[in-house]
Amino acid sequence: MGTGATSPADAAVFAAAIDAAAADLSSATLALAYSTAFPSEDGLRLPELSAALSAVMRRGAVAVTTDKWLVGERFAYEGMLKVIGEEGPEDVIRAFVWRLKGDAPGIGEDGKTFTGDALRDVVANEMKRVELEWMDDEDACSQNPEACGDLLLSLEEQLGPGEDDDGADAVEVLG
Repeated sequence: MGTGATSPADAAVFAAAIDAAAADLSSATLALAYSTAFPSEDGLRLPELSAALSAVMRRGAVAVTTDKWLVGERFAYEGMLKVIGEEGPEDVIRAFVWRLKGDAPGIGEDGKTFTGDALRDVVANEMKRVELEWMDDEDACSQNPEACGDLLLSLEEQLGPGEDDDGADAVEVLG
């Protein structure tokens, strides 16, 4: 994984910033990610952010993403909130709330967050797990039907029910 660093000094600064961010996240009870513009292969799931948060956030912490989902066994979907954006009522931002469960693999038995290569190895392992178990060809909605149902209901409320050629509703709400 490239760091974008152009010199050894830049690389050291970048590594120190990653370690500091991991330490901050490991002690956080809430992480907010305005993830609307985060890259996402399928437009909905956030594998890189999921791996990073899963590696260091403690059990019981809450992560909130906007318009996209965290994936992985450590994230329990709690609900969705709608927020009106700065463009007005038509600018609906969907905030998905996730509670972390289980132990963070990037925190040692002594309670300290891993740093350096050990931290990067944990995040890389989490990324591999996310890619293998959550970013396959399976539909994101089948992996998280509760979040999908909330998203579809919200979209139907915002857009209104559509009709297909025979007059039947074009949007089917699962759940």
